[in-house]
Amino acid sequence: MWPFKKSTKRRVLIVDDDVNTRTMIGMFFEECGWDVREASNGQLGVDAATADPPDLIVLDCDMPVMTGPDALVLLHGNPKTTAVPVLMVTARGTLDDVEACLSRGARDFVQKPLDLKRFMEKVDKIVPPPKP
Repeated sequence: MWPFKKSTKRRVLIVDDDVNTRTMIGMFFEECGWDVREASNGQLGVDAATADPPDLIVLDCDMPVMTGPDALVLLHGNPKTTAVPVLMVTARGTLDDVEACLSRGARDFVQKPLDLKRFMEKVDKIVPPPKP
């Protein structure tokens, strides 16, 4: 089981305090051939990403313990995780929210509820699929 199993699959860390959201996004990634890890708050997400950096982090904005934007600051300030792309996901989507996340290093921003086709197009743009 990942992180102990080495794989050529793309690896994603999903950080969201809502278990239903983590499960739905995780199942979608698994169906697309990704290895999936999950964390329930920003601090656990930072810890998991630092211990074994994934290829992509999907990060919610509003969480207890540590918010997504605060986690972004730590992720991009750490040499182990600074190059890992982050895709922000949130139910809020004001221009201020988007600008705050992008200015802290997020690659892109998507609003809940997710349009899975559009979501995966953004994912593939950030982390292109491996060539056969």
